[in-house]
Amino acid sequence: MRVITSLFCMMLFLLAGCSDNQHKKAVEQIIAATKAKAPQPLPPLPIIKTYPIPHYEVAGLRSPFQPNLVQVLGHKRMKEPLEKFSLDSLHLVGIITRSNDMWGLIAAPDGKIYQITVGDHLGLYEGRVIAIHKGHLDVAEAIPNGDNSVEQHTTLTLSSNATQPAKTP
Repeated sequence: MRVITSLFCMMLFLLAGCSDNQHKKAVEQIIAATKAKAPQPLPPLPIIKTYPIPHYEVAGLRSPFQPNLVQVLGHKRMKEPLEKFSLDSLHLVGIITRSNDMWGLIAAPDGKIYQITVGDHLGLYEGRVIAIHKGHLDVAEAIPNGDNSVEQHTTLTLSSNATQPAKTP
């Protein structure tokens, strides 16, 4: 019973605190004064520049997230010394024959002569010697064309003038 009486007294005390008209009138006056002030205008929004939308067509392009054929072909082997140079800068200066084996002698821009055989790699685009003949050698390259790589055959011809080799595609 004492608990109920004390609870009833506390509720009366709290309700009596809410009936104070002085504080209520003071709050109402502050609200009325704030509403009476003229609102200040907002600053104007900044002007947004419009840029032309470029036309970008990706339908025929290779996905940048898929490796191209050149990356797939050469990623598991060590690069050979002649793969630092383009085929245009390499010169066939000689051919060595012993029994049925043939080797080509290639002059590179670094001033060195390299001995190569069928299966060796040269050039910037995974070039591979596919045949050596008397007077010339055949090279197959995987030339990138943007979509995928295309194999292209090139012939390096033995030339008496090493500065200007005869080269036929």
